[in-house]
Formats: sequence, C-alpha cells, structure tokens
Amino acid sequence: STSDQKHDRLIEKIKKLLTLASSDNLHESELATAKANQLMLEHNLTYLENSDQDDTYVYRVLEHTRKSSKHLAIYEILKTFYVYPVFNQGRGKFYLEVIGNKASCEVAEYVAQFLNLELDRLWIKTQKVHPHLKGKSAKNSFFSGVAKGYVSKIEEIKYQNLAEIDNQKFSLQN
Repeated sequence: STSDQKHDRLIEKIKKLLTLASSDNLHESELATAKANQLMLEHNLTYLENSDQDDTYVYRVLEHTRKSSKHLAIYEILKTFYVYPVFNQGRGKFYLEVIGNKASCEVAEYVAQFLNLELDRLWIKTQKVHPHLKGKSAKNSFFSGVAKGYVSKIEEIKYQNLAEIDNQKFSLQN
C-alpha cells in the first residue's frame, strides 16, 4: 500500500541520515542527526494526530550476557527516538527492548545496532587521542558522557523543531 511505501521510504531516509551522523566531520554529523530527529518528530506528530492509538509494537533490539554502561547509554539515547526502552532478563541474558509505533521501533532497532558498534569505535578513537584514558571507570564515564551529550543536543534540536512547527502552523492560520 501507499502508506507502507511512505513508511519504508521514511525509515530508509532516517537510516541514511543516521549513517551520516557517524561522520568524522562534526558539522555534517550534527546536521544529519538534526535532520533525522526532525523527520522522527514530524512523523510522530503526524502519527499522533492521525491515529486513535494504532498498534503498539515491542522489538528486541539488543541481547547480551551482561548489562554494561554502553547498554545504559544506548537505553538513554533510544528514549529520544519516540520509543520506551525496557531492560528485560531471562535465561542468563539481558535484553533491551523498545515499545512504540512500528516506524519508531524499526528506527530504534537500527539505532541500537548502530550504537552498539559505534560507541566502541568512538571509545577506541578517543583512547588514541587521549592515551591516559584507561580502565572500566573511564570507559563507563565516556559512554555516560556521550549519552548525556547526545540527549542534551537532541532535546535542544527538538525544542527548535517544535518552535518551527508551531511557527509554521501559526503562519498558516493567519
């Protein structure tokens, strides 16, 4: 259906933007992240306006033997993607699951997989620049700091996007 095609195009566009967000060029990375979040915000506003509580999905996005500070960082970041992340455990493993609408869960699944690798890459890159950073404590602080920085930046972007959307609605009404 046309709705499914729109949905698939949105997911692909957001995935491409999130891939760009891992760029070493800080400006390009921030622009891609902002655009991806703007699309998510617009999609979720449309979703909320046009639905009478459509289906809710649960996706298992990560599975590991032990919960670590990296997983906590991913959990915090996923909250900015319009899903409710939840830690679950059983059979000697823990699971990170997300609850939300289909598009948000699909994006969150992609983001979780991406961050699972990207956070390790960033840690190794940071250690090369700052060789004095060693040990679990430094790594835990690093992951926590990345998550806090990202969440803070996204909250700022969301605030700007909401203000823009309000301005657009206001100017359409007048």
